[in-house]
Amino acid sequence: MTKIAAKEPLVKPIVQMITELRSLYVFLNTFIRARLSDDGRLRTTFKVGGTVTYRFASSEDAFGNGANLQNIPDGKRSTVELPNVRELFIPDEGHTMFDVDLDSADLRIVTWEAAGYEKDYEDAVGEVKVAENNLKVAKEMFDGKLNTERDVLLAKNELNIAKSQLNRIKQTYKIINIKPGSIYQVVAPISGYIIQKNINQDMQLRSDRSDNIFDVADTKDVWAIANVNESDINLVALGMDASVSTLSNQDKVFKGKIDKIFRIIDPETNAMNVRIVLDNPNSLLVPDSKATISVSYTENKSMLAIPSNAIVFDNNKNYVMVYKDKKHIETRPVEVYRQLKEVAYITSGLNEGEKVITHNQLLFYDALND
Repeated sequence: MTKIAAKEPLVKPIVQMITELRSLYVFLNTFIRARLSDDGRLRTTFKVGGTVTYRFASSEDAFGNGANLQNIPDGKRSTVELPNVRELFIPDEGHTMFDVDLDSADLRIVTWEAAGYEKDYEDAVGEVKVAENNLKVAKEMFDGKLNTERDVLLAKNELNIAKSQLNRIKQTYKIINIKPGSIYQVVAPISGYIIQKNINQDMQLRSDRSDNIFDVADTKDVWAIANVNESDINLVALGMDASVSTLSNQDKVFKGKIDKIFRIIDPETNAMNVRIVLDNPNSLLVPDSKATISVSYTENKSMLAIPSNAIVFDNNKNYVMVYKDKKHIETRPVEVYRQLKEVAYITSGLNEGEKVITHNQLLFYDALND
């Protein structure tokens, strides 16, 4: 669910709500609905064998009383605000209660297990060397007619067994990512850049930790989320070309295509989101950076197009300065259908072939209309 929330920003609040509801559900079943013993006490039963990963485990007793009490909320470490249940546990008279957190118990077991595997690896390497030497000696003695062929075959079999044991340990190292020096290596499922770090040196990893220690993003292909106004929703479609520019790369335009349309209006922006896939081979696009996005589409209409900087907006109207010659410059109102960056599309007010002023047009406008 954490991965889904990272990929789909719109569902992140829903994932967070589900996580909080789950914590509340566990709290309700463990401490509110749990069955008490006949003497009114809340008990638990610890499993002597633990779990397959050597973790401590507890549960209700054989009669269905009690609950799992190995993780009692202290009011500090949880995804949702919970009461400090530990304060409700009161020892009998003459007894003392200890508040103990085995935060690193699992980690110590993993370290012990890794150290054991390293010893097994060293022993297996030594056994292979001994078996290779024994085979060499057996062959030399066979050549000198000092032993039988059966002795050579036995030496070969011992070498194969030793190599098989070494290969098994190597596969174990590969599966659980143990490196020499009893180091347990955490490997990311994808290649990319670390965009968020939730761990520091010497920090203990608890068994009940739910958040990621690192967030890794493959920035070769990135997403850009664009806001589309309600009036333009019907104009966007999957596969449309899009141009993206950022403040950090103002002289470069990145090309992409719309690959997903979120058919939901965001109440905060009153806009619909669309997702654009972009190639980012040189990692110029940085995650969470702001961008200006333009989407190109085709309409079955023919209009005059002029540079946008030729438009003069005054008194809620659009004007252009039409140039005939040095002595004849006209201020003419025009109807602008749509203005897209450097181009403005005109529905009325201009004729094809007429010239408009695009430099210092405001000076001409003020001089002729004041």
